[in-house]
Amino acid sequence: MDTIVFPVLQFRRTTIATVGSLEKLTRLSRIGIKKRLLDDVELVDHAGSSIRIVSAEPIHMLPPRLAMGEFIGYATGNPRYKMKLHFAEDSFKPVSLEQVKAKVRRSFSKDPWWEGLLDFEEFRQAVENASSVTEIIDVFEQYKQ
Repeated sequence: MDTIVFPVLQFRRTTIATVGSLEKLTRLSRIGIKKRLLDDVELVDHAGSSIRIVSAEPIHMLPPRLAMGEFIGYATGNPRYKMKLHFAEDSFKPVSLEQVKAKVRRSFSKDPWWEGLLDFEEFRQAVENASSVTEIIDVFEQYKQ
C-alpha cells in the first residue's frame, strides 16, 4: 500500500507550503471547505513521490482544540472538519529533483509574496543547491515562519 511520508511540500496554484502530518493535512475549516482548498493539490513527500489530491470531502466536525484561534472559529461558525482525501489514479509516482525545482521556481516567479522574505535570495539559493527532494523539503521546513 502506498503511504505519504511526511513532511510534504504542498503545491496549490502558485503557493507552496509544508505540511508536517496527515492530521494537519486533513483538518480544514468551514471556510477552507467552501474555498475548496484541498482540491487539485499536488503533494511531494519526503520519499520523493508525487501525490495528487483531486478533491476532498468533510467526514465530520472536530471539537476545538485548546487554542484560542480554533475556539473562536468554532464559536463564530467556522469550525474545523476532518477531511477525506480523494487521490488521482496516477498518484504515488516518483518525481525528479528537477521537476520539483521547476515547480518551486514557477512559484517564485509568479507569486510576489516570496520577494517579501527578508532572506529570499539565501532561501532561493538553498533550494537551487539542494541535491535531493528531501533536501528541498528540509530547506522549506528550516525557513518556515
